[in-house]
Amino acid sequence: MWIFPILLLLVQHSTGSLLPRESPHEDTTISEERQSQCRKEFEEQNQQLTSLKAQLNVYRDKARELEMLLNYSNTMGERLWESYKAQTDFKEQVEKILMKEIQVQNSTIQLEEDQRQSFEDRINELEWQLKNRDLKIKEIETQMKHKEDRTRGYLKTFMDIIEKELEGKSKEVLIRRLSRMLIFMQIKDPHLGY
Repeated sequence: MWIFPILLLLVQHSTGSLLPRESPHEDTTISEERQSQCRKEFEEQNQQLTSLKAQLNVYRDKARELEMLLNYSNTMGERLWESYKAQTDFKEQVEKILMKEIQVQNSTIQLEEDQRQSFEDRINELEWQLKNRDLKIKEIETQMKHKEDRTRGYLKTFMDIIEKELEGKSKEVLIRRLSRMLIFMQIKDPHLGY
């Protein structure tokens, strides 16, 4: 509200309306007392104007300072916004990298799990094959033992026959009997491999 009186005084001073206007008298002479009073009023008005100018300069300086502070505040605001935006972008990039790393880890874990399952399946298959092989080996051993027992039985019978045939028989007769016996054994048990 104090600005309006100051502006009014400035306008009055610039238009020369500070001194009261009076209608001219016929007598144009001004008394010394009136001149002194006018000088005094002019000096007072001039002092007020000087004081107002000084105050106006102070307010201008303050306005400049405020403008500088406002510009600085705007600059700092822009920098803070840029810094915030940069931090936000950096955070988003870090989150993307972390998500990608998590996906890679999950893929690696899944791959390792698949490989582990494949290894377990292969091990189970090999164990099953070994078990079947052991069963086949036992079966073959049983068959071989059975064949061995039969062969021993044949050999014992054969030896008994030879002992009986050796009594008073010639060499030619023994060879014929042995040949017949071998033929008989091959026909009766072809698995012996003779």
